[in-house]
Amino acid sequence: MRVYVGRTLLTVAAAGGITLVARGGLELPSFADSLVPEIAIAVILAVAALAILRARNFVAGIVAAGMVGFAVALLFLFQGAPDLAFTQFSVEALAIVIMLAIVGRMPFREQEYRSKPQRTRDCWIAASIGLVASLLMLSVLAQPFDDRLSVFFRETAVPEAHGRNLVNVILVDFRAIDTLGEIVVLGLAAIAAAAVLAGMRRAKQEERQ
Repeated sequence: MRVYVGRTLLTVAAAGGITLVARGGLELPSFADSLVPEIAIAVILAVAALAILRARNFVAGIVAAGMVGFAVALLFLFQGAPDLAFTQFSVEALAIVIMLAIVGRMPFREQEYRSKPQRTRDCWIAASIGLVASLLMLSVLAQPFDDRLSVFFRETAVPEAHGRNLVNVILVDFRAIDTLGEIVVLGLAAIAAAAVLAGMRRAKQEERQ
């Protein structure tokens, strides 16, 4: 499975990178605003990614992966998407609890079995797909901003949704199904976490008896 996934990611990276260069779509945006928060988050993401690579067991890898999720949530928060940020924070915290609870009851604590060449190969595969994805996102940001949706929401928020808070109007009225999906995800994550913790509590009680 590791080989199949690695080949798939390399194919995606190669296809995306070659297409981006061949079509002349590789552009870099001009960053006029301050990028201090984004740069700090990028450093956190890089450190967390390196921690995942150097993790010697599943527990350390899960914790490091959680750092990546929290850093992405911070990025959402600084980019003006608090609903996504809070959803990411909640799901990431619950996911770490659930994964640690599962790993704690399974024999996944042995040292990493991959050799150094295998780990180096996986590192280059991850770096390739990450580089191509970053270049694609930067090329998108370099394009002129289309404000038609912003104008639409400003013009229709009051007459159609009867609300002056654009964020609330968008979440509750214009993209209500998406918001409902986020609520369902949070609810399912909470139910799963409660079930796992309840099962662990019952197992401990049975062991004591």
